[in-house]
Amino acid sequence: MILKLKHDRPLGLKDLSGTSLHFLGEPGDDESLVYSKEVNLDKLANRALEFEAGSRPGLIRQPGLITKLTALDIADPKERLSDEFHEVYETLTSEDHVVYEIEVSATQASRDSTKRREVENIVAEIRASLGRGIHGHVYDTDFQGEGAILMVGTKGSKLAEWVENPKWWRKISRFELRPRFQTMSEVFNAFNVDNITIAPPPPDAETICVIDSGIATGNPFLGPVTKPADSRSWVYGASPTEDAHGHGSGVGSLAAFHSIGFADGDQNQATAWIASARIMTDAGELDSPRQEDAVEDRAQQAWLLSRILREIVEHFVPQGVRIFVLAFEMQGHIWSHATRRQVARNAWIARTLDQLSREHDIVFVGITGNVAPLEAEELEEETQAPYPHYLLTPFAKLLDPGPSALSVICGSLAHSTHLAGAAHSLIANLDEPSPFSRSGPGFGRAIKPDVVEYGGSLVRDVETNRIVRNMGTDVVMASNRLTPALQRSIGTSFAAPRIANHLATILRDCKILGLNPSATLLRAFLAVSCKKPLIPASFTKDQALALVGYGRPDGSAAMHCRGHSVLLYWDGSLEVDSTAIFRIHVPSELASTGRSKKSITVAVATSPHVQKWGFGEYLGARFKFWLYRGDKPTADIMAQHQRDQDEPNVATEDSIDHFIGNVGINQRSDGALQHDVFEWAEHQPGYSANDYTLAVSVLGAARWLKDDQKTVPLSVVVRIEEESGVFQQLYARVRERVRATA
Repeated sequence: MILKLKHDRPLGLKDLSGTSLHFLGEPGDDESLVYSKEVNLDKLANRALEFEAGSRPGLIRQPGLITKLTALDIADPKERLSDEFHEVYETLTSEDHVVYEIEVSATQASRDSTKRREVENIVAEIRASLGRGIHGHVYDTDFQGEGAILMVGTKGSKLAEWVENPKWWRKISRFELRPRFQTMSEVFNAFNVDNITIAPPPPDAETICVIDSGIATGNPFLGPVTKPADSRSWVYGASPTEDAHGHGSGVGSLAAFHSIGFADGDQNQATAWIASARIMTDAGELDSPRQEDAVEDRAQQAWLLSRILREIVEHFVPQGVRIFVLAFEMQGHIWSHATRRQVARNAWIARTLDQLSREHDIVFVGITGNVAPLEAEELEEETQAPYPHYLLTPFAKLLDPGPSALSVICGSLAHSTHLAGAAHSLIANLDEPSPFSRSGPGFGRAIKPDVVEYGGSLVRDVETNRIVRNMGTDVVMASNRLTPALQRSIGTSFAAPRIANHLATILRDCKILGLNPSATLLRAFLAVSCKKPLIPASFTKDQALALVGYGRPDGSAAMHCRGHSVLLYWDGSLEVDSTAIFRIHVPSELASTGRSKKSITVAVATSPHVQKWGFGEYLGARFKFWLYRGDKPTADIMAQHQRDQDEPNVATEDSIDHFIGNVGINQRSDGALQHDVFEWAEHQPGYSANDYTLAVSVLGAARWLKDDQKTVPLSVVVRIEEESGVFQQLYARVRERVRATA
């Protein structure tokens, strides 16, 4: 049964509390459809009686539905039709083909995970009801929140069944005559470059070097953003501004634009220039002879690429290029305890990236690598680990150069819950790890990936149970042609260039402020802007970090300060076996904001020397940081971290409790990029008795580190934020203290 409520004011979820009623679809301004999970309306009746008798004080203060309700009736199932649909419904039921939109809602489940399953089951029922195209087709499915919207084309008789048969009353909550969106395939296939805007970046924008299969400058997206004169090819006889393979053109377009808009009227404003460093042949391989032995072949390829990468950096750095994106994976070079000894120690490309990053003060953006659809199916079957747990198994670990310690390594997130056409079901929800994105940790058990971005997703064929691609979950990017100008694909390869775009935005903003940041500071600014994506509740902290790292960054907001949010940074170096103490002013006025969330986000990056051969002590020096509230005396904190040169670097007996972050000191303290978020609600008066204290220690040198290598570049970025925005004087208060102590 469906009920229709008439009310004199709009209703919200709280108004139905305690009544056993639930909204079917979105509530209206004066009429809403509801249903009850119980066989009667006793709870609603009792609530009305209690309100009338005044027996519950809480109900008097917040009566909810009782004072807004003007009438309650059994609803006609046709009330689920939109007004326009209702006018022509009788005519349409006799038509051979009707295109319309339906909304599916979860009405049985109470938890989010079971609601999604219920919605997917209803969508499967709808598809089955169409009888493999006999009665109609599902053109598009868009999973949104706790429901889904489907664009369908059916016979009029099937429309009548879905509207009038009680089986469907609560499963299909809304019918719209005119769909609110075109199908994905219609929009993609109808793309006309004349109907969108493509604008080059500003003349002084940063340049990103794309190391790939070339950039097709004949493409309308790529021509305006590529610097042909600065580009170069390392493939004999091949041009850096041609791309028969297509991979480099896709990567280049996302590095320049971050995302491609292809609907009529979309504005595409590039924020970075692209220089092409071509390293792949038309077949997408390195330009070198291949060996019959697979292990030897991979080693030869790695050695060749390492030599080429050094030449590329030496060519582009004098041109002012600071950001390099290498969306490349070395198949078979898996960094896990089960496989890593199968690779020669001097054949890891990741080591070359680390050496070049430090030597030239640049940032490489690399990828975790991908699990192919067939590999994902095999891992699920062999390990009995469903998504996303199979991504944590040994054969789904990082591919070279993913373990790189000083590069920014990128994993992938699902960017869409829109399914086009075929009978597919979602594997990953929006902002969950892509079903192909490999997991860390990296060299020295460092958190890898460092960050994640949108790289597409895979879906499951509901009929065959195979893992496949779907147009709706693909990433759209520039092709290697004039026309069609677009292509679709998936992979961490198409997440990494977006990270390069974030870095270019941060570097541009730094220069606007008169700051020439080191590579370590760029990495720290990137990390401090990260927000944690969705991770299953069953995951441990280590598992979550191994899949999504510190989260998804926002380069456009990384440098921004507002009244309730302030950014602090330090860019310098520190000697091994020493500690830097940073005082952070957190105003006592935060106590006036009640229990609104406050946070301090800390990102620390360093670039120590790396071992040339082994992995036992890969980083020449390691570091840790601790944050202390203002109720801990600064002098005591300094005493705890201070020691004489000949004393061992161990904790004092009377340790001072430090602020525990979301990541935690044990998890974050192995890599060259460390990040944590420290959150609290009620700001106690004692918290600001002193400044907060951030202690950063560069720990003992590796045994192989030379005396002239013991100065380590180090950058620290801190964001203080009162997230409700109530305390708009935060920035001013902190700025005053910084100026006073400068």
